[in-house]
Amino acid sequence: MAGHLTPRMKIAISNWQTLRKPDRQKLRLLAALFMAKVGRCRPGVLWSELTLILADDDGIQDINKQCLGRDESTDVLSLHYTPIPGEKMQHCAELIINVQRAIESGLKPPSPSRGDTVVAWGECRELALYIAHGCDHLTGANDGDHQGSLRMRRRELRWLSLAHEEGLIEGLLLPSG
Repeated sequence: MAGHLTPRMKIAISNWQTLRKPDRQKLRLLAALFMAKVGRCRPGVLWSELTLILADDDGIQDINKQCLGRDESTDVLSLHYTPIPGEKMQHCAELIINVQRAIESGLKPPSPSRGDTVVAWGECRELALYIAHGCDHLTGANDGDHQGSLRMRRRELRWLSLAHEEGLIEGLLLPSG
């Protein structure tokens, strides 16, 4: 699984929520897998660092308001930082992921309109979807219209399927305590 890591790419995890304990190693491997997919979609862009920030509704709402001027909670924010002129041409990104929303959405019964199958969705898979969605935005994909949203969801579900096959989804979140 370490083969998914881009050379010299740092993946950091910052946990700002107390609802669940994250499995940091699985989160790093999952993010590395998705970033490898991002790299294939944007071959000319070199990524040096990705930070996953695990937040709750209040935490992500504060960041959403500060960074995007939207005073609301959301599932994931994807922030891409271009290189400083004159420095190495390596990009950095932060994904702020709403663990609280993943837990609440994971409790809902499976829904075909959400892309669910007969398999129970669950909070770990919902969290993995948020990470996939945030990474998908790093490819330059945009879900601002119906067609863009459908393209993104299809790609994200393929990525989730691969992550599931590699055992990277179950156990992403553990009971806190």
